[in-house]
Amino acid sequence: MCGLWGYEGAPTKAALIGKTSDRRPVGFSVILFIYTVFGNSLEFRRRHNTYYSTLSAYASMDPVGIVTSSEIVISQWLGTADRELIRRLPNVSPVLLDIESWRTMILEPYNRLGPGVYIVGAKIEDEGVVAVMERRKPMLRVVQPDNDRLGRGRS
Repeated sequence: MCGLWGYEGAPTKAALIGKTSDRRPVGFSVILFIYTVFGNSLEFRRRHNTYYSTLSAYASMDPVGIVTSSEIVISQWLGTADRELIRRLPNVSPVLLDIESWRTMILEPYNRLGPGVYIVGAKIEDEGVVAVMERRKPMLRVVQPDNDRLGRGRS
């Protein structure tokens, strides 16, 4: 039987919350991995009507847009996950996220995404969407039309 860190004798959910009688393995290794790899300071900004909404690296269940060919569909924010982890999950589909900028540290300026540049996300069935990360940076996809799906024109 494997525990939280993938070896025999690792802490169980009961041990982590203070109960020692229950020795079932923990099913939250994905959340622990996201927390230890990305830390507290990663932020994304998306435009919400007339102001910017900030999304952290963790699941906040805040609304976030998924960009399709004709519209923006609203889903729930589940945070970030590494590319290798997303590849191993079943029933996940790639999407483009309605995010305009991101930063890794709170004292750094935001990295704005230009026209036709989107952050790649992964839609997890009916649960929500996560941003796909590679080496502490979000994966980006470039789409080539004159005006992008968010209405930003090339100049």
